[in-house]
Amino acid sequence: MAERALTHHGILGQRWGVRRFENKDGSLTPAGIKRYADDEANTTTNKNHSISNIPLSSKKNTKSLEKNPYKINKDGSVEIKAGAQLQRVLTKTGKDSNSSTDYGIDGATYVSFTKGDNLKYGYYYGKAGRKGFFKRPASEIVTLNATQTLKSPSPGDAAKEFLSILKNNPEAVKILKKEVKDNIFVNEKDIDMALANPSSKAAHNVYSAAYDISVYNPSLKGIRDNFSNNLKKKGYNMIMDPSDSTFGEYDLPMVLLDGPSSTKIAGREYVTKESRKKLKSMLTEYENTTEDVKTFMESLGFTT
Repeated sequence: MAERALTHHGILGQRWGVRRFENKDGSLTPAGIKRYADDEANTTTNKNHSISNIPLSSKKNTKSLEKNPYKINKDGSVEIKAGAQLQRVLTKTGKDSNSSTDYGIDGATYVSFTKGDNLKYGYYYGKAGRKGFFKRPASEIVTLNATQTLKSPSPGDAAKEFLSILKNNPEAVKILKKEVKDNIFVNEKDIDMALANPSSKAAHNVYSAAYDISVYNPSLKGIRDNFSNNLKKKGYNMIMDPSDSTFGEYDLPMVLLDGPSSTKIAGREYVTKESRKKLKSMLTEYENTTEDVKTFMESLGFTT
């Protein structure tokens, strides 16, 4: 039986577990609200999506947020209108990998929509094809269009929901404790603390690690299924990616709870050496602009 693997590579130089624009519970700081609102205003909605037309302008877009298809609330919940554009990178590294198929494992579809996240995922996970002894297929950057309004709970509410289900399943708790023995972010003590206090910092980290584990560990599939079903009953059809939003340096990575029923594929583009060089250049320009904004916000007294 093939082993399932869900990997997280992170970004060089990042500080693990530290988010510049979020509070410990996942809600946004004043600087975070401004940062993400500006980022969404600059996110492309061009149907002919490709690497070449990802917007680069550093000027503030004056389009009103009411007309913007992406809405980020202060508590970290997100709403994306039908017709909005999303991006997904297929690495094709193995048939049991979440990034090997269009909609992932069991419909859990990992996507991005902000300019920064699109560039980061595109560059860090997108690889050009290779021939010969080290042969590998070219990664694909897939464009998805939302076919219905997408809504996520706040990260704090999502963590409480997941942990409440986990707490009522002692056998799943045992499995999770065994899984985290070599985890550098979460340990058994953290799990006990999280289950006792689902509003704690430990709770958010445990939820982030546990959700990822539940994607590839069949023994925890029931926990994830119950979690997804409960959220759907409450009107949600996506969550913020627990792992990359907590332990990585991404802004608003999302997981669609049922990608096939809420999106349709609008286009796909194979990554080449040339397109990857362009992505690197665009990402460098974006990060330089972001650093300028960060410095300006700090000069105004905001903590980022």
